[in-house]
Formats: sequence, C-alpha cells, structure tokens
Amino acid sequence: MKTSELIKLFDPIQVKWKVQTSYSNDTKCICVAYIDARDVMDVLNKQAGPGGWQDRIEASTGKVVCHIWIKVDDEWIRKSDMGDTKDWEEKSASSWAFKRAGIKRGIGKFLYNMDKIYLDYKKEWKFWNALMPNGDKIKDLTKYCNDLLSKKWK
Repeated sequence: MKTSELIKLFDPIQVKWKVQTSYSNDTKCICVAYIDARDVMDVLNKQAGPGGWQDRIEASTGKVVCHIWIKVDDEWIRKSDMGDTKDWEEKSASSWAFKRAGIKRGIGKFLYNMDKIYLDYKKEWKFWNALMPNGDKIKDLTKYCNDLLSKKWK
C-alpha cells in the first residue's frame, strides 16, 4: 500500500444496530450503530490486501491489547488499543480491542458521529429486540434503524 492509498481506509462500512443500554426500568433503550471485527478485517483485506496487514493479540491481567500493522511503502506502521476483560470474556475483549485498534486507523470512526436511536424495550426479549412506535416487536433492528435514519435525512 502506498501512503496516498491510506485514505481508502476511511470509506464507510455497512453498519449494524444493537441495543446499547436500557433505562426507565427497562422500558426504554438506546440503540447504537456498530461494526464487528469481521468488518474491520474486510476493510483491511480490501484496502491493504491480505498480505498488507497483520495483527497480534496480547492478553494480560484483565486486559487484552491488539496491535494492527499496515505495510505502507516499505515500512510496517502499527496502531494499538485494548479491550477490558472485566465485563467481557477474553474472546469478546479481543474483538473489542481489534475494532478499537482499527478505529485508530480510521476504520469505522464515523460511527461516533452517528445518531443514537431511542426506542421502547422489553427486557424479557433478547438484547437486540425493541418495539416499534405502534407496539409491534422489531424483528430486524438494523433494517428498522437504517430505515428511520434514511427517512430523517430525506
């Protein structure tokens, strides 16, 4: 990869939506856009090529650190970040650290500028479920949230 090609890492990625947190006695929730580790890998493969990047996970007491290197011209440039195993199992913390290291490369950074969506919520459903304004269960949170945003920006 040439230095001039690094900007391609900032291309938008198709996002997914999840319930981040609930409030008001679990009757309301905040939904946020996210990408998963496979999305970061896809961007790195697409832009740097399968041999143009590498990563390494290091686990230590309660922390998981991920280093991502991208070969730019003849030099390997590293960005790193960590995940916390306090609230996550080690595999989840590794994915979290990988995504955070990718964000330091600009991959998915746009997520922090996206609107949050507030919905009604039913705790007894799986974590990703919420309610439409008419009370119907939302079967595909990603499609529903993307549709809401596309209507908002028309």
